[in-house]
Amino acid sequence: MILGKIKMILIGVGGFLAVLFAAYVRGRQDHADRIVRQQLEIYKDTRGKIDEASNVKRDADASREWLRNRNK
Repeated sequence: MILGKIKMILIGVGGFLAVLFAAYVRGRQDHADRIVRQQLEIYKDTRGKIDEASNVKRDADASREWLRNRNK
């Protein structure tokens, strides 16, 4: 009788800990998903800027001159 009660209490505590652990794992997974989503947004913005820049038509000399003057 007493062992049955102890066993039920341990099962209850184990279930509670399992729920807490599952919530922790889910939170970590959501955080990782959020980071990946932010990195993809940054990549999308960068890729858009690269695509816009490739439409500029300059010869090599004009491009070198632009690079030299860019930091002045």
